[in-house]
Amino acid sequence: MSAMLQLAWLEMNKGYHWLQAPNNPTIYHLMGLSIQLAFSGWHVIARETMVEGANPFVFAAYREVLSTVLMYCLCRSRGYSLSSIQPGDMPRIFWTGFFSFINVVGALVALDFISADRFAILQPTIPVWATLLSICCKIEPIRLMKMGAIFLAVIGAVVVELGPEDLNEKSDPLNESVGTIVTIAQCMSTAIVLILSKPLTKKYPPTLVTCAYYTVGSSFTMMVILAMSWTLTWDKLFFEGESGAWLSVAYATIVA
Repeated sequence: MSAMLQLAWLEMNKGYHWLQAPNNPTIYHLMGLSIQLAFSGWHVIARETMVEGANPFVFAAYREVLSTVLMYCLCRSRGYSLSSIQPGDMPRIFWTGFFSFINVVGALVALDFISADRFAILQPTIPVWATLLSICCKIEPIRLMKMGAIFLAVIGAVVVELGPEDLNEKSDPLNESVGTIVTIAQCMSTAIVLILSKPLTKKYPPTLVTCAYYTVGSSFTMMVILAMSWTLTWDKLFFEGESGAWLSVAYATIVA
């Protein structure tokens, strides 16, 4: 749902078309805020699920497959079809799906190593990567207000990062380093997804775009699960003994 809202937010910046909403800046600012709130809950719940011992790849597989099914149902209810996507847009759909896969799996792997707040404070680097990549690809012009807002976001993240440690949660330096590196890769992947998907929202409904690249992303996730199937036990596949895992999957599928 948050992925679809992200695409809707991108489309609204050009005058929202697919849901016939008015071109009102307040609306897409509220949508952007709702996306952040949804992901904040996702970070906390996913972290708790990883602490309980859930396999991040299995969790990602459930999340991706169920989300894809949900997107298919939404597309069908609105009369959208994947066959309406032009062949020339398929490479962009493929790479959007690939980096979406990196985003989802990377987030869960990172949360297996670091706390939710440590993970979340690096998320403000997403607009930094998106802006840098957009400028390098000559997609977006340099604007002073945008650069100032990004600067403030990064400063806020740095201040929190350099703040006092959480005494309630002991962290291993190696885990912190691995988790931070994976989170940076996840942030870069999210930025690439936003850049690649933005042109698609000018041609297709956000629901259809989300469904298309989720299909690709879930395919990559299932390939990983098949490759490591010999290492997965029954209890890991079905979260036995992990009471909150299925609730987390439901939240991740419907909300985040």
